[in-house]
Amino acid sequence: MPDKMAALKSCVFNVYQVVLVFSSVAFGLIASNAPADRCPMDYRYRVETCVMEAQVAPQAGGGLRLITERNKLEELCSRGILQKTIDCLRDIYNRCSGNATRRHELDMLFSVDDWRQGRALLCEDLYLFKDHFDCVSQFAPGISGCILSKTRQFRDAVTQAGIVEHKTLHDITCNFAENIVTCLERPLSRACPIKVVETMTSALHRFLPPACAPVPAAYSDAASADTTEQGNAGSSEGGDQQEQQAEEADNHGQQEPMHLETIVVEGGEWLMDQE
Repeated sequence: MPDKMAALKSCVFNVYQVVLVFSSVAFGLIASNAPADRCPMDYRYRVETCVMEAQVAPQAGGGLRLITERNKLEELCSRGILQKTIDCLRDIYNRCSGNATRRHELDMLFSVDDWRQGRALLCEDLYLFKDHFDCVSQFAPGISGCILSKTRQFRDAVTQAGIVEHKTLHDITCNFAENIVTCLERPLSRACPIKVVETMTSALHRFLPPACAPVPAAYSDAASADTTEQGNAGSSEGGDQQEQQAEEADNHGQQEPMHLETIVVEGGEWLMDQE
């Protein structure tokens, strides 16, 4: 088990950083020179910092803590960690929404409404997870192994891709995030109450970047089937406009392949305390 944890620490990727690359470069959304008075220059980094503080987003492997730390949900809900993350994301969005380019980029990275819904699902009944913690926690070693396997697949896919079309980067990145949800859902659904499993996976889907819905399968193995829920960052009209812009950007991306850089997390301590 210690060897597996060490491997997890050395291999785990911060996929959210890759989503940032995908959204800002692959869709050609590098911020324009137009002034955005209140929008900080490091707004992408701030989004990442907001998301990582809560440690619940699937793209950060966050669901694992819900099944390995009995009091994690109380910390997220009663102590206000999730609400702090939501407030943090909303503040960045409000400050940067005056710039249409940056607003569109942020719409692909997160949806404040979706995060609110995810929080409501997790925090509605704190005892739901506490009462069934023994059931979900017994699968922690297998789920950790699954996350390690998917992380290696993601690493290999990014490394082997080299120069790749923008859409391929999207597929690789978002499938990784969805696979983490699957790692949690599959074993738990076989033994634990369906309400526990559905609540957890439904909430985790709300924390996925809207850019990752829908997700075509970019890579898979016989042990997993990749599916995603539609994420919505705004009104249906705004969603249609985003889809149209994304489609145009994808078409543009077919002519301009990009070189991928592998980005490795310096930490990973959240995976080291699960023995």
